[in-house]
Amino acid sequence: MANDAIASNLLVKERSQQLRQFLLVGHTFGLYQNDYTPTVASTWANLVECSFPGYHRISTAGRLSVPSKVLDGKYQFNSDTLTVICTAPTNEKAYGWFLADGFLVKFTGRFDLPFDLGTGIAVTWAVTLQEWALSIL
Repeated sequence: MANDAIASNLLVKERSQQLRQFLLVGHTFGLYQNDYTPTVASTWANLVECSFPGYHRISTAGRLSVPSKVLDGKYQFNSDTLTVICTAPTNEKAYGWFLADGFLVKFTGRFDLPFDLGTGIAVTWAVTLQEWALSIL
């Protein structure tokens, strides 16, 4: 049975709470339009932000859940469901999402399939961020 008193749980829970608090201020979710698969080394230079009619970044303020334990040594928190609607014809596709502080990318991910955008097409996504501890026995 999972127990919050296990040292790794306490540390990971605290880190998760601190990360959430950090991301709630001055950060935004956005979409990118280039056919790119992110890596841990991805930066703003790798992404081309969407610019379709109706596109806007979405503030993280109030949009991240309280971290919850998945299992011993692993916590996660989620974003609300995020939606941006294309309001006019465009040739863009949305290949993935990013979470950034201005133009400093903190997290990014690629959708399983790109969204072909056009008038009235909504891009809806949610993000799960996880923290975990590595135990070496």
